Amino acid sequence: MKKRRIILFNSGIIIWACGAFALFLGVFNAYDDLQITESKSIELIIKIGGCFGFVIGLALIILSLLSLFKESKAAEIEEKDERNIAIRGKAVEMTCLVTIILLLVLVLVFICINLNIAALLTGLVMLVHSFSLVFLHVYYSKKM
Repeated sequence: MKKRRIILFNSGIIIWACGAFALFLGVFNAYDDLQITESKSIELIIKIGGCFGFVIGLALIILSLLSLFKESKAAEIEEKDERNIAIRGKAVEMTCLVTIILLLVLVLVFICINLNIAALLTGLVMLVHSFSLVFLHVYYSKKM
C-alpha cells in the first residue's frame, strides 16, 4: 500500500508539472512572447492539455495524501490497542533491564582499567536510572 501511495504521489507530481509547463507554454504563446506554434488550434490543444494535466496531477496528489490519512487513522487505532500497549510496555521493561546490565558491565570495565571517576559517574547514572524507574512506576500506577 505504501509503495502504491508513493507511485501515485510521484506520478501526480510529474503529471502536474507537465500540465503546468504546457499551460505556461500555451498562455505565453497566446501573447506572442514565445513563437512555438503558428496555429491557433495547436495552441488551444496545448492549453487544454495543460489544464487537464494540471487538474489530474493535483487529483493524484490529493488521492495519495488522503490514503496517507486513512492509513494513519488505522495506525492510530492499532496503536491504542490493549495488546500493543502491553507489548510496548514489555519491550520498554526489557530495554530498561538491558540498559542497567550494560551500565553495570561498563562500571566493572572502568574499575578494571582504573578509571575510578568514570566508574563513579556511570554508577551514579545507573542509580538515577533505577530510582527514576521505581518512582515513575509508582507514579503511573497511582495515576492510572
